[in-house]
Order: sequence, then structure tokens, then C-alpha cells
Amino acid sequence: MKKIAIVGAGMAGLASCQHLYKKFDVTLFDTKGIGAGASGVAAGLLHPFVGGKSKLNWRGFEGLESTLKLIDKVQQAVDEPIILQRGFKRVAVNEEMEVNFRRLSQEQEKVHWLGDGIFIEEGYVIDTPLYLKALTDALKGQISYIKRQISSLEELCSYDHIILTTGAWTRSIRECKDLPLTRNKGHLLVMDYPLKETLNGRAYLVPTRQGLIVGSSFEKDFETEEPDIERAKLEILPKAIEIIPELEQAPILDCRASLRAVAKGHLPLLTKLNDKTTLLTGLGSKGLLYHALLAKQIEIT
Repeated sequence: MKKIAIVGAGMAGLASCQHLYKKFDVTLFDTKGIGAGASGVAAGLLHPFVGGKSKLNWRGFEGLESTLKLIDKVQQAVDEPIILQRGFKRVAVNEEMEVNFRRLSQEQEKVHWLGDGIFIEEGYVIDTPLYLKALTDALKGQISYIKRQISSLEELCSYDHIILTTGAWTRSIRECKDLPLTRNKGHLLVMDYPLKETLNGRAYLVPTRQGLIVGSSFEKDFETEEPDIERAKLEILPKAIEIIPELEQAPILDCRASLRAVAKGHLPLLTKLNDKTTLLTGLGSKGLLYHALLAKQIEIT
């Protein structure tokens, strides 16, 4: 049986394990731990119209279907529902958003104009921590896991194939240092506010078991990956207050941050670096939409 090394234990890495473990001897590597990067900070919004203009994303419906199938596959590994909510509202907080939302409601049968925004039927709120746990628990006894930093592909020369799902840290691997990838930083806030339904405008407001998740920022200038609560408040709160003014007084329970990898054209990157190395990265803020779709397209011969 061929030995496969998968580097990066976020959603893309875990989905790759799910896709390959029945055919290959799989070992998963990660520097920080499972879900310790951008995947672990994701708010959990899943729909095919990600982005300010609410256009249908590249292969958006395929990505949605693939993620839902993978959630269904691993749901039995945990006791609580991974999907917290089906369908949510996007609020038009300015004229441009109203124009874009009206257009989308005319183009898509399952998107409905409400007068002040749209309701996306094929929108889901995922309990991201629980989903990561389910992906991990469903692999117990099926793969090996090693918490270790990989700095060069040469460290994995004993494996028949290597899959890099290393996100924002891809260029820290010596053979990947010149890849055309950029990074941005995303903050989110966890707030104490009794919202029952998810709302999404220029910011998103997502009720979860941990509190109300409010996000996100897209910062190109940053010095560290660590959370900066003052920067987060500056970037996020004005957009959230457009939707619910009372959030200005709501207590902040936590501040989280992560770095995202962005490829050319803001499209995910699935390519062969060489005959024995596959690269899956550049998912940006669309990791939940694309991780399962692209993982199942990895080919090993």
C-alpha cells in the first residue's frame, strides 16, 4: 500500500484524509495541531455566494454539495448536529448591496428578496469546532497523526506522495517559497448578544454555542498572526452596527485571528508541484465551501 503524507490539519487536510485513507496508508502532519489555523477560526457560514457582490462563486453549488455530503458522512462521529441553521438572511445596508441582492434573487430560484435584503435557502451555519472534531474522530484508527513542522519536502522523501494543505504557511516550505501566494489576516469577535438567527451584511453575525460570532476583517497589513482586539473592533464593529446598532454596547467575550492564503484571481489552487507532490491551497475565506470538493479531486497514481 502506498504511503501518503498530508501536511496541514485544517479542513482541506482532514477532507483529503477522508478521501484517501481507504486506499492508502495516510500520515497527517501539522505544526500546531488539528484545526489550529484558519479552519479553527472559521465562523461557519456555508453558501455558494460568498463575497461582497453576492455573485455565484466558481463551482459554488458543487462545493456546497460536496461539503454537505462530507458533513453527512462524519455526523455520526459526534453526538450533536453539525449544522446549526439552514437558510439565513443577508441585509442590504447600502444601495450597491440592494442592487446586487435584487439581481441575485432574480437569477437564483432559492434566493428571495425580502424588501431589505435576501433570504438564501441554500445557506447553512456550521458548528466549525464540532465539524473539525467529527472529521478527526471519524479518522481514528484509520490514519497516523504526527505533530511536527515540515520545512522541506525532503523530510518526507520516504513517502510515495505528498499533499500540501498548508494554507497561509505554504511558502514556509522551502520548495514553495516562490509560489504566487499572498496572505491576509482575518479577525472575528465573540460577543454576548441574544441574537437567534444569523444575519449577514457587510459583517456577519452568527449565533453559536460559544456566543455571537461577529466578523470578519481582511487585513493586508499586519505584523503578527496574534489577535489584536483594538484592530478587530476598528475593522469589524462599524459594519456590525449597521445591522444591529445595539452591538455597540454588547460585551466582547473573545477576539480571534488567523491568516489566510490567497492565490491568483482569488481562486483555490489545486496543482501538482512535481510527480509526487500535490498542492491544495489558496482557499482564502472560502475554505468551508471548497475543501471537500477539491480534496476528492486529488489523484494519486
